[in-house]
Amino acid sequence: MNTYAAISTLALVASASALPSEVLNARQSSCYLDVISNPTNMDIKASISQWSSDVDAVNNFLDNAQSMGDDSRHLAASSAMANAQDQLCQLSTFAGFMENSTVLTPWADATCAIKDLQTNFDVRVTQNLQTLSTTTDPDTVTSALYDIDYNYCCSFLPDITILWGHAEAEASLGGEVPFAANHPQVCSTLDCSHQTTCQDESSSSSKLKARDASTCVVPTMTNPITAQVARSINQWNNDINTLNNFIDTMANDQTLDVSASYARSLAYDELCQLSTLTGYLAGSTTAAITCAEADLLGNFETKVIDNLSAIVDDPTNSTAVENAMYDMNWARCCSLLIDVDFLWMDAVALGGASIAGTPITAQRPKACQAFNCAYADSCTGKDNGAFGAPAN
Repeated sequence: MNTYAAISTLALVASASALPSEVLNARQSSCYLDVISNPTNMDIKASISQWSSDVDAVNNFLDNAQSMGDDSRHLAASSAMANAQDQLCQLSTFAGFMENSTVLTPWADATCAIKDLQTNFDVRVTQNLQTLSTTTDPDTVTSALYDIDYNYCCSFLPDITILWGHAEAEASLGGEVPFAANHPQVCSTLDCSHQTTCQDESSSSSKLKARDASTCVVPTMTNPITAQVARSINQWNNDINTLNNFIDTMANDQTLDVSASYARSLAYDELCQLSTLTGYLAGSTTAAITCAEADLLGNFETKVIDNLSAIVDDPTNSTAVENAMYDMNWARCCSLLIDVDFLWMDAVALGGASIAGTPITAQRPKACQAFNCAYADSCTGKDNGAFGAPAN
């Protein structure tokens, strides 16, 4: 692969809708997977897989760079820079896919995401990685890392998730590839609430609108198709399993505030996925679903997010931590996870064969074994019509 000095990545992203041969040839030389100007569905599948690998490589660098010595950081930054350059190659493939797609073209959020990445990714990520591959000045290291972290977490990774989500639905990949970009743990330390993102853009085709763009890993879909429902449930399942793991391993956790903060960031995302499933089930509401939605909307933030915040704010106060954990575990084990079961089961049943295999019950943490939920106020006894009762 050519060095950064040999190829200006800005030149490589000069055009989304047309790729002159000299630009395309220059771009190809820095690509792990070649740019395809008119990609097929299988090309998009391969591109997402490669892009995901690139994202994970940059994430790994961002989570470890502060603890590295100069020599190690220089080598790691150079390697991450190569992965960052390749992300722009895969972006170009997506631009070609969008140009030739009758569905993606009017989606304002996808257009916004491509423009944001083309305009800002090189300056905020690739050029800062180049700086980190040579500098030994501590202040420069801190400044460059923060610039990457903030823009990567608050803007670029949401952009990528928008593109992957639309492309997966358009190409009918059905969960064969990642549907959301993984975030480095450093993202949980950043406040993205004041950052305007492409998830705020209206979408004339899908009417995509996030519940709160800064908190969503997978954006909220207000009128989702079945592939987007499956993607939402799979992401929600990942969110739940992450929190379960935090609960079951916290006794041995030496960085409790950091782990709780990361779990909280995915708990926020659960509300984004709740909004997607609420929209999908709007025409098939049962008494159980009405109860489950009301319970989650009324209690999830107080019982889960606020209790995780209490742990983040005072991780050394054992009494406060124990009280927060008990309150959260009781609510999740005896009510909130039951609500999730109803939503997933009904949504998968409604989606039919096209999303068969998507989870229909939420995993419980081991902590649930300590609770007797027989007298809990839950939606268990509510009528769920032809959908029946959850297995759990």
